[in-house]
Amino acid sequence: MFESAALGRSYPAKEYAALENDLRMKLFKAQGTCIEHKLPVLITIAGVDGSGRGAVANMLSEWMDAKTIRNHVFWMQTDEERARPEAWQFWNKLPAGGEIGIFLGGWYGGTIRRFCCGDIGEREFNASMERWRRLEHTLASSGTVIVKLWLHLGKKVQKARLKDRLKHQEIHHFTPYDKKSAENYDGLVSAAAKAITLTDRVDAPWTVIDAYDGNFRNASVARAIIAAVEAAVAVKRQNAVPVVPTKASEEEIGQISALDAIDLSRTCERGVYKKELAELQSELYDLTYKAYKKGISSTILFEGWDAAGKGGAIRRLTAGIDARITRVIPVSAPTDEELAHNYLWRFWRHIPRAGFVTIYDRSWYGR
Repeated sequence: MFESAALGRSYPAKEYAALENDLRMKLFKAQGTCIEHKLPVLITIAGVDGSGRGAVANMLSEWMDAKTIRNHVFWMQTDEERARPEAWQFWNKLPAGGEIGIFLGGWYGGTIRRFCCGDIGEREFNASMERWRRLEHTLASSGTVIVKLWLHLGKKVQKARLKDRLKHQEIHHFTPYDKKSAENYDGLVSAAAKAITLTDRVDAPWTVIDAYDGNFRNASVARAIIAAVEAAVAVKRQNAVPVVPTKASEEEIGQISALDAIDLSRTCERGVYKKELAELQSELYDLTYKAYKKGISSTILFEGWDAAGKGGAIRRLTAGIDARITRVIPVSAPTDEELAHNYLWRFWRHIPRAGFVTIYDRSWYGR
């Protein structure tokens, strides 16, 4: 897909100077609009090595108000991150309403490079891309502005810049995959093209940017962000128009729900109950410890009417699990911090570590 891209474009210093002030003002204004409308903005900066990903992040912090910008790199996983699903490290860094989160490489960088280096196969790569696509759809549906930038260079230019970067390794960070993937330009570009094809969607589009000239690159990045924010604000204003609810049809009123089919008159004799409960709690203790030793985490959700007995059921459940590997999360009215983030953020934070058990007293289904 990159073969047709026009590379090597540039802005002479004089022409760029005339553009810069206007773009800076528009970008700053776009940031103000995001704060006003409480729009979270997620910017992924990916690309070939030597394309200036770090320089773009620095430019954005300079051109906009850095107080609401959060820059994130994913060079090395912490022990806490390794003990949870791969996406957990990204979930926790998602921007709140009015904030701009800049993900250098994002959830694509590591996967593209592992595929390029042959550490994962095509099936695993495709499955990973589908997970990220679905996550982005979820975020976009809840109002997150998603900007995905791929900074591109031709093979000869990239090779020359890599040579220069390797001369100054003390000021450039290289992950274990960086040098291997950078030296395999064709493999990296092929993997990137596949990733972009699989994840380029209307609500989370990719913008491929010619990174040969820093001036042209910076201007293109600014334009892409401005356009994405303007489009998101237009959609938000359109959705602000109140929708008149329609009356349910007779057919819909007559439908029987799954809850209607439950026999609520069933009981259990107390002596039988106590005996079964003790046996089940003993079995649960053994099972959860086997899961702990294998690193299998468990998430248990409780929903139901008020006074239905959720709390009592949870107490009897936790009595059969070692308290050292169990955590109960009561879900009540969201805090101001939680309200500022994606609805699922408050639940993502408590996803259990490998081998641990998290019990949600009410869950994401409650809304």
